[in-house]
Amino acid sequence: MEQLKGKRLLLLGGSLWKEAIEDFARRHGIVLVAAGNNPDAGIFEIADEGYCVDSTDATMMKKLIVSKQIDGVYMGGSETVISAAVRYLNELGPPCYCTEHQWQQIQNKENFKKLCSEHGLPVVEQYSLSLHDIENQAIDIEFPVVTKPADGSGSSGVPRVRRTR
Repeated sequence: MEQLKGKRLLLLGGSLWKEAIEDFARRHGIVLVAAGNNPDAGIFEIADEGYCVDSTDATMMKKLIVSKQIDGVYMGGSETVISAAVRYLNELGPPCYCTEHQWQQIQNKENFKKLCSEHGLPVVEQYSLSLHDIENQAIDIEFPVVTKPADGSGSSGVPRVRRTR
């Protein structure tokens, strides 16, 4: 891991993992550079350098990456940041754990589920039911179940459903 010494890692979010990131970086001599809209975020606490910029602004971020001689990028922020970053990182080419193509594949829940199934990974059962089916008990589902919209809900709208009859 000696080859990591002096490398400059750009952090775009990831405050949840800040202790692990900081520990790894310090043990290997990696310079941490934080960028984002919120200078109070945890990544700024551990960073050697911090820049308050809109990390979804491709023009600004490409300038920052080039001018600060960034060697690699960790995207631990929101889906909005990751979606923007994979595009400008794809253009610049620094190492990153996720390519634009990979991100597009996992963003679409149906595609991701299909990909998992194709590679033998377990996935939850999926049902497409009408209210009529449910009211008339024309289904054979073991309750309780958890419902989740297929896409576009931002991790909300996940109620637990119990049979009441």
